[in-house]
Amino acid sequence: MMSHTGSACVQLKSCQVLQQLLTAGEHTSIENSSLYGEDVISHVLKAVQNHSKHVDLLVNAFQVLFLVSKNGKACDSIVKLGCAQEVLKTLRANPQKKDIVIPSCRFLWSLLAKGIPYMASVESMTSAAEIVCSVGEMHLQDAVVTECLCAALQSLTMHGLFEEKDVENATLLLINALRIHPNHSGIVNHVFIVMVTLVKCSEKAALQLLTPNGESGVSLILTARGHHPDDRLLTENFCHLLNQLVQQDAVTPELLAESVQEELEHIVKQFESTTDIALLAQETLSNVMSLNNPEPTVKNNTSFQNPFRTHVST
Repeated sequence: MMSHTGSACVQLKSCQVLQQLLTAGEHTSIENSSLYGEDVISHVLKAVQNHSKHVDLLVNAFQVLFLVSKNGKACDSIVKLGCAQEVLKTLRANPQKKDIVIPSCRFLWSLLAKGIPYMASVESMTSAAEIVCSVGEMHLQDAVVTECLCAALQSLTMHGLFEEKDVENATLLLINALRIHPNHSGIVNHVFIVMVTLVKCSEKAALQLLTPNGESGVSLILTARGHHPDDRLLTENFCHLLNQLVQQDAVTPELLAESVQEELEHIVKQFESTTDIALLAQETLSNVMSLNNPEPTVKNNTSFQNPFRTHVST
């Protein structure tokens, strides 16, 4: 790989071999530390930069970076070398190529899930949410791609790596994902988590839920939850989302019109033996019921703390 940097074929074959070795190490639990070294990461990154038009090479290189990013020690080198910025640059240049989109988004999700401090700098990631949303609209019919994009958006938003101008496009993407894939638990769970973050940070997101293309966003949320009545993680995040929406004055009439209290009453009974979910559902139900008998309340501030369990199988 080091001796033939100008040959795309050699670089491609090298990335394929690295993939095989990394995957084999995962399956056998025998980790070869040399595969996660800065030299390896640097050479993969150079292959991407030298052959930015070679789709097969890019796909395999980003898959290698995704596999390497699972190793906490390797993440320091990934951040130092600016791999995330190169992935975003390639994603922007190839939004229609889903074979590039999938490993790119998996890489972003994996890296941020490690809690790496903003992947070198906040400034270098300011366009990330915009890129992810733009690419997402092109692939909404594809469940695999949509799940990867929503996972990446979840990691970005939960680390505050988005701007006010991104809220509208992000909310629209999430609503459309719910409309098209209500039976896909992975997508629905990501959507619920991202929506809580957006609604908590921006009133614009809550307002956009009211009439997205003439259809109630609250209704879409309830319908999606209805496809997964026994999913504990999804149910918990559903309750977090309703609990946040209850605090938005503009949305409360819609919540009452959709009879969300009935759904919450059912959850309290169904998950009676699961204390965390039952208590959360009861708290949310109490907040919904108080809408009929409003008392003066103090709104929460917009500082975001992560209340979620976010384990996913992306």
